[in-house]
Amino acid sequence: MSVNTPGNNGKWKDDMGWRYYNVYESTCPPMDGFNQNRKASLCYQYFDDLKNVYEADIACRRNGGQLLRVQSQLQQTHLMTYLDFYNENLVYIQGNDSAKEGTWAFDDGQLMKYFNWSPTTPFGHDAKDHLAMNKASSYGWEETDGSTLGGFLCEKT
Repeated sequence: MSVNTPGNNGKWKDDMGWRYYNVYESTCPPMDGFNQNRKASLCYQYFDDLKNVYEADIACRRNGGQLLRVQSQLQQTHLMTYLDFYNENLVYIQGNDSAKEGTWAFDDGQLMKYFNWSPTTPFGHDAKDHLAMNKASSYGWEETDGSTLGGFLCEKT
């Protein structure tokens, strides 16, 4: 665990006898641009430089993470609120059904248990093996072939 004072480059900040400081876990350092929501068990960063899903995956790995796994309604709700501050409609997250059509798994093969499908998502497209949140459908999930440029969410675990 590390301690840092806000806006003071790691030095103490005094205000009328009080000391203010941030405490964060070293696995989710804010100086690397990652945000933490302990309640939702998230350490994530949003990137709005548009990439296809393959480029997004590489960018996450270069930053020491992976595409974000959304695993609960609590996480989904938090991310929806967070993403409302950005303009991009398509946001890539982790998940694919490339091994077996309709069976969604994370990159390590773990089967997905939580889904937030868009009401208009068509299913059964062999060429659409990746997941993205779509702002236009209240961040409902959609199948995509991964070639469309979009923003993306990375996580550190």
